[in-house]
Amino acid sequence: MRNELFNPYLFEPEKLSQSQIFPFTGDITEYPIDIIVNSTNHNLISGGGVNGAINYRAGFELQQEAMKFKKIKPGQAFITKAYNLPSKYVIHTLGPKWFHGGQDEEKTLTRCYRNCMHLAAGLGARTIAFPNISTGAFNYPKEQAAIIAVATINECLSTMFNWNIHVFVVCRNEENSKCTSKAVVNYNYNKEVKNAI
Repeated sequence: MRNELFNPYLFEPEKLSQSQIFPFTGDITEYPIDIIVNSTNHNLISGGGVNGAINYRAGFELQQEAMKFKKIKPGQAFITKAYNLPSKYVIHTLGPKWFHGGQDEEKTLTRCYRNCMHLAAGLGARTIAFPNISTGAFNYPKEQAAIIAVATINECLSTMFNWNIHVFVVCRNEENSKCTSKAVVNYNYNKEVKNAI
């Protein structure tokens, strides 16, 4: 779906018959979505980028609750309330730093998305919004990260039966948006080709 045709404020999940992924450019803290995902750091303190924006908008209570978990390892995820955000919950996950593929970064990033989706399923969420995990200060290549995100989310959607959820990937810049949109198109095309064989 092209960004200029999509307005998340007008989104009505009950009118969609199946789970879908919607990439678009925007501010993840602005939308009344059930769950937003925070790409946090290992100390769980407010930092820059998406993490800083979420903590700032939510208020100090969010960080107080997050600090109860003490530390988090790459690939792990946990849930807090959303406080002053328009969403209901925040899932916090720690993405991998990019070391040129030498430290199982792909497996770790896959765990981030998978664990977040499993937590969202446990809450019975109808909508969830992801940032582009690890593509900021952690320097994960944007195109590779987008392919992993789209493949993992779709894997979860295909294996979690009787759960209708709509997934937003909220990109902070045009490059991430283009990479994510391309990954969605390519995934859907490859799926159609595979099904036609």
